[in-house]
Amino acid sequence: MAKSEEYIEGPRACESYEVAPTLGLLACVNTPEIGMWFPHVFCEANRENVRIIKVNGRVVASAGICVYDAQTPRGELKLAEVSAVSCHPDFRRRGFGNQVVESCMERMRQIGCQLGVLPSDINDWYRKLGWENAGRRYSFQIDRASVQLLPVAENCQIQQEAYPDVAQMLELYHHHNLGARRQLEVFEVLLSRPDTDVYIASRSGKLISYIVVREEYIAEFAGDPVAALALVRTAFGMRDDRSKPTSTIVGLGRMKLDAPYLSEGLPRLLLDLGLPYSLNYLRMMWVPHLPGLLRALGLEDITAEETDDTVRLFRGDETVELTRRELVKLIFGPEHVADFASDVFPVSFHQWPLDAV
Repeated sequence: MAKSEEYIEGPRACESYEVAPTLGLLACVNTPEIGMWFPHVFCEANRENVRIIKVNGRVVASAGICVYDAQTPRGELKLAEVSAVSCHPDFRRRGFGNQVVESCMERMRQIGCQLGVLPSDINDWYRKLGWENAGRRYSFQIDRASVQLLPVAENCQIQQEAYPDVAQMLELYHHHNLGARRQLEVFEVLLSRPDTDVYIASRSGKLISYIVVREEYIAEFAGDPVAALALVRTAFGMRDDRSKPTSTIVGLGRMKLDAPYLSEGLPRLLLDLGLPYSLNYLRMMWVPHLPGLLRALGLEDITAEETDDTVRLFRGDETVELTRRELVKLIFGPEHVADFASDVFPVSFHQWPLDAV
């Protein structure tokens, strides 16, 4: 059938009867297990936040957003993360991918999101839509030598736990005051993903620390930082098979630990030990509603004038003009793009890998 005879629907929200074919598209383009990785995104309860395009009744492109409140030391943000942007190979280079992402961005505006984030290795493609790399995170490297510098568990019990007390874990997690403000049922879903292992440290029957590990990657930690590092040491030892050559198995003999960009807690302990690290971008970001973001961060003394491409910020005698992509770097770092409100910018912000979609 010629393209002129095609019947194209969307981009629009996914209807109930379209959830299954949308998952089918994602499995075809990405991985068959994608439904197990994002069950809280591509589902009936979240279908209004899933945007699709159909050609002659067939779902050929889709993207979803996961919406939640995110904690920062300056206040809570309503955040949306773009997930699993997909287009069937037979329908690429027709702008369908752009359209579903732009529809997600418009949805963020409609529901009052103050910040959008997404993980991506194709940065330039998203830059055309206004997104930019921003935020900061430590990425520490641990190997068979440096793991010996980590503390050994003392006065606590350590174990890998198949059925952890998620309520106790959630209580420890929220002490960070960084990352998603999680609900118990969502936390349970995140921990049920494939290849996700939990290690816990307890004292007198009470949870004092936990870590979450995916293969050779430590995706999250909370609680007493010394106990958390003891858990890292234990998990490393349990997962490291010295009988197999490191040259043939990716990740064997090494682990990576991502941590918030903080000068205290567990990051401070690792920095003091001198473990090698890199400072990486947190995510690509975009600001759907700047006045709302400034209010949420308690920065009502900063006002803005906006055009489609630029933003002017005012604070007392200070003023600066930025592109929208420079804006996220001013607010969340890491680059120093302007001398403006340096006493409050960049804002501490973190997304735990466990929440990433």
